[in-house]
Amino acid sequence: PGGRKKDRLVCRIDDKWVDLTNWRKAHPAGSHWIDAFDQRDATEVMHAFHSDKALGMLQRLPSARETDVPSKEVCPDVTPLQRNFRAFRAGLIKDGWFKRNYIVEAAQMASWGAMLALGIKLATTADWKYKLLSVLPIAIANSYAGWLAHDYVHGTDKFCNFFRNFGAVTAGLSTTMWCDKHNMHHAKVRHVATFKIHRATTTTTATNTEDKRGGD
Repeated sequence: PGGRKKDRLVCRIDDKWVDLTNWRKAHPAGSHWIDAFDQRDATEVMHAFHSDKALGMLQRLPSARETDVPSKEVCPDVTPLQRNFRAFRAGLIKDGWFKRNYIVEAAQMASWGAMLALGIKLATTADWKYKLLSVLPIAIANSYAGWLAHDYVHGTDKFCNFFRNFGAVTAGLSTTMWCDKHNMHHAKVRHVATFKIHRATTTTTATNTEDKRGGD
């Protein structure tokens, strides 16, 4: 049993421990994402980086065996802070804050296009002063393209999937790099921060308890 336990890859999603051992290689974004959350809570990452279709598949994931669930020392209980955040996020979704506004999307795309067109126009004039000035709108357009690409890579709906390679085409920003490294950066920061908060709270509580005992 000890050997088998080490071979199982489990993580916690919405307070449920699931076994992802047989799913890791089929994960569309790569097995390294599954491996990164072995014996950890993946609730925030699951909801932030997956489409509604993917979230609907959660019920199909097999439950982890009780013997494969790690101890609280390895994966602490969900903190009140985490639960408050999850409730807050659920409220935003219910109120429609996550619904896409296509008028805003069109305006953002038009702003990028206008800056790029202005830069190209200035760069192709005969006057060297205008050529030099073209650097500014082209730089703004490139920076704008980066932020739009940032949103499209983070997004999980069909609109973002369609524009997934926008940054690669318009600004030379690798979509693969963004997905593998930038998304992981967000995911791991969330996990480490939560873990540190839990440890700090636990340490403070233990210290206060010891102080009270010493005072008694």
